Amino acid sequence: MENGSSHRVQIIVAVLGLVGVLATAILSNWDKFFPAPPPPTVEPTRASVATPSPKPPEPTSTAIEPARAPAATPSPKASEPTTAAGKVLFKESFGDNANGWAIWKPGSDYDAYLEDGEYVIEPKVPKNAREVMPMTFQRPENFDLELSAIWKSGVNNHRYGLVLGSDAETYYTFGASGNGQAVVGLNKGGAGEGVPDPIGWKPKAAREGDGVSFNKLKIEVRGDKISYYVNDRRIGEITNAIIRDKWAIGVMVQDKQKVAFDDLVLTAR
Repeated sequence: MENGSSHRVQIIVAVLGLVGVLATAILSNWDKFFPAPPPPTVEPTRASVATPSPKPPEPTSTAIEPARAPAATPSPKASEPTTAAGKVLFKESFGDNANGWAIWKPGSDYDAYLEDGEYVIEPKVPKNAREVMPMTFQRPENFDLELSAIWKSGVNNHRYGLVLGSDAETYYTFGASGNGQAVVGLNKGGAGEGVPDPIGWKPKAAREGDGVSFNKLKIEVRGDKISYYVNDRRIGEITNAIIRDKWAIGVMVQDKQKVAFDDLVLTAR
């Protein structure tokens, strides 16, 4: 009896061992016998386009915006340019008679006319012939007045030149002569004779007249002081005693000679 029981026990133990081996093998290879189902396919989600956030409202300010200055209105162009050298207030080249210079041809005592872009004065009697242009604007405190003059023919020992005065009767003459001298004269109330020259005759102070060469006559007014130059050579200085509110500029020729004038320019300084 004991031998049979022992034999059955051994068989049971062997079977249990075999079952354990098989169970271990099955558990170790479970995924091979029963593979896991594939994971579900999920369509990737596309990122939505971001909706821009609404702009915050512009801040409301109680500050008052400063007023913008209006655009500057350009000043009207002057008839002549303004440069560092000064502003040209009057310019006469005698190319035409837009400024209305007197024309006398034939005249009783003298002829005055435009010829080849020059203003010519030619006395017929031994008198002082002058033509002036009244200035309609206020006289500057400081200014220059220039003129080119050419002695053409006639007597060579009398003056011709530039006029600066209050009117056609009272004025200074800043002159030269055909024989190469320079002088400053004064005419009061139409009378020149017997009135001393503020600056007497200066020999060899100008070019002698040959019919074509010109003398450049220039005066510099600085307040009441008037300096006279011929061809940039200083002749002298006088003190203004006649020109006040009313003023005029012009040209003059004395006695029987023919003189041509050109490039009369007034420049504020």
